[in-house]
Amino acid sequence: MKIIMGYRRRRPKNVFTWWGNKCVVYTDGSCINNGRYNASAGIGVYWGENNRFNVGERYHGKQTSQAAELGAAIRALEIANERNFNGVILFTDSNYVYKSMTSWIYKWQINGWKDVNGRPLSNEELFQELYDLVQITNADIRKVSAHSNIEGNEEADALARFGAEQSDDDDDDDYYY
Repeated sequence: MKIIMGYRRRRPKNVFTWWGNKCVVYTDGSCINNGRYNASAGIGVYWGENNRFNVGERYHGKQTSQAAELGAAIRALEIANERNFNGVILFTDSNYVYKSMTSWIYKWQINGWKDVNGRPLSNEELFQELYDLVQITNADIRKVSAHSNIEGNEEADALARFGAEQSDDDDDDDYYY
């Protein structure tokens, strides 16, 4: 039995937190040795205590903290889409994800997915995928302060760190719920 974040895994639940008519989820990305050849990124998606859809896994894309942050948000909205949620509030502590999805993305679309200097966007495919999922799931992206004792954010952070510690080729170590 795996022990995560100081408690034993209990029977998984299918209970979600709702804010009005929108389901709440917290996401985080983590990257050990960010910017180095031996970087290892993980994603964390937290729906609630012992929720069967919580995810802590190695990120299989570009091994950077920014890509992992985007990957976590994408994974959360993929789950929301699979569950047919029409309304999600996605909390992230990543200013990169928040600003990108609430402000910059509209300019990038007008500019043909180029930055203000006309250069191709870093992580363009991830932004396009996340944007599409935001539209499909009617998601609101909200910013939360990192490491501020907000339970959902702390749990997503722990799941992301757990994912970053997993080997790149061993899906058996990933944590779901």
